[in-house]
Amino acid sequence: MASRNLRTAYKKFDRPKQQVYLCNWFVKLVKPGKEIPNDQVQAHVPMKMTKFDIKNYFEKIYGLKIAKVNTRIQLGKEHKVMPFGITRRKSDYKVAYVTLTDQTFQFPDLFSKYSREAATQLS
Repeated sequence: MASRNLRTAYKKFDRPKQQVYLCNWFVKLVKPGKEIPNDQVQAHVPMKMTKFDIKNYFEKIYGLKIAKVNTRIQLGKEHKVMPFGITRRKSDYKVAYVTLTDQTFQFPDLFSKYSREAATQLS
């Protein structure tokens, strides 16, 4: 009886399984500090991601048509730890400026309904 159960279990796991490949990168869209054109998107991407990878990421996952990709590396900010006077730095990150061909992108204004005065009145 036990050997029969082992055989069926072996046959059960012997079948080929469907595999789903997921992307291992996290891309964060960021609202730019300065004014950029409407056909550009600013994003924080991992340091190992190349321009070609960024272009493929936006084309395959979001279905966008990309004209070009510019990247720069932003150094992490330094801050002091008070008790010891040691300076520490946050990790660096890569900023990508993706230019779209036919579309425009406007970062959504999520907090336009609320003003600072209304927020202070609520608290």
